[in-house]
Amino acid sequence: KTVFFFLSLPHGNEYNLLITHTADLAPYNIPLAGALVANKQKNRYPYILPYDHCRVRLSVQNQNPNSDYINASFGGGSERDFICTQGPLPNTVADFWRMVWEQNVRVIVMVTALRQKSTIMCDKYWSVEEGTVRETCPSFSLLNFVLTYLYLRDFPNDRIITHYYYPSWPDQGVPNPVSLCAFAEHVRQHLEALPRLGPAVVHCSAGVGRSGTFVTVVWLMQLSVRGIPPDIKAAVKDLRLHRMWTVQTLVGQHRLVICSNAKNNDLSCPLETLKGTNGSNSDAAEQNPQEMWGGLHDSLC
Repeated sequence: KTVFFFLSLPHGNEYNLLITHTADLAPYNIPLAGALVANKQKNRYPYILPYDHCRVRLSVQNQNPNSDYINASFGGGSERDFICTQGPLPNTVADFWRMVWEQNVRVIVMVTALRQKSTIMCDKYWSVEEGTVRETCPSFSLLNFVLTYLYLRDFPNDRIITHYYYPSWPDQGVPNPVSLCAFAEHVRQHLEALPRLGPAVVHCSAGVGRSGTFVTVVWLMQLSVRGIPPDIKAAVKDLRLHRMWTVQTLVGQHRLVICSNAKNNDLSCPLETLKGTNGSNSDAAEQNPQEMWGGLHDSLC
């Protein structure tokens, strides 16, 4: 059966202590490579850089030592289950696909729109032209996300990449919680069904707020299914050791709805609390998701 957990992360002083504790681990967490002049143009945001100890390293090209850099970090699960990265820039699209190939990635989860108002959040990095390295088959719109299969052509080792596009999550905001739960559960089931080949890539614009929140949700759902009690604080703390500002905003992203397929669990499922008896709450969440999160907190905590 499906069980919905509403888990509220630390607030106020406790939240600040979590940030302080993570910061106290410096100089272990140092983003030296990302701060190099040669790599500055590869960062979408100059203040969001990967820590050296867990950054994804690309193969060196043409004996250029800086060609191994991409703004991406390992983290979540076994530390190699997920890669959180920024939305590709025009000058980093090739590096992005090099990372996908070299890390044997089979799933990409995009939790940002390409644009938010007049701001470019991510450049479109997947091609729709036949005969290119990245061929696509028709996309499918399901449960507020778009599913596309991308074919990476490198004969005889062609690969199929599943691309999930969830565009309704605003920057530094929250989506419809029912929609997010359904989407996260779909991705979780897909990851569980896949052979253990390479990490899943998750990205938004900066690769910290929405990406970190999504990885936290899926990771804790995986633990829940295995009968391991979810520990939100420990999960966020661990992710922040691997990428700065993971789960970015105090209100919203720090209020996570975890929905998992739990077996042998006596907890009742407050599904009507999420949906409303006539579905109206779901519509209201689309218009004012922040208010919806607050209501869930009052009713379930």
